Amino acid sequence: FFVEGYVLEPGSEAEAVLARAHQAATGKPLESFTTVAYLDARVYALYDKVPALCYGPTSRNVHGVDECVSLESVRRSTTAMALFIAEWCGLEPAPMPKVESRLCAACDLASGGAASVFVTCPAVSTLPRFRRRSRA
Repeated sequence: FFVEGYVLEPGSEAEAVLARAHQAATGKPLESFTTVAYLDARVYALYDKVPALCYGPTSRNVHGVDECVSLESVRRSTTAMALFIAEWCGLEPAPMPKVESRLCAACDLASGGAASVFVTCPAVSTLPRFRRRSRA
């Protein structure tokens, strides 16, 4: 395993924004660690000069036959990523639209019911919504 290594030194603005997003999404401080692995993020950082962080859900037995991921951590990390993108791109929270609350077909089927029309899915309806900040 011989490839050029990459380390994003602690203290970058991207790391600070991600830490705030993670704290808001999970209620816990962001923990960081260094690992010996091949991650595509290093390619962007080394050859395109784009700083890169790796962030995602909690997993177990990565690349093994019994690899798995915590679905709740997928929801939390998706929320954190949305918050990160919003702050990084200068967006502000947008009000949630008022919609009829019914299960999407996948959630309805998972609960053993008949498929219903998709309007809003509880699995994703808690994700934050954003709009561009108005320039005042």
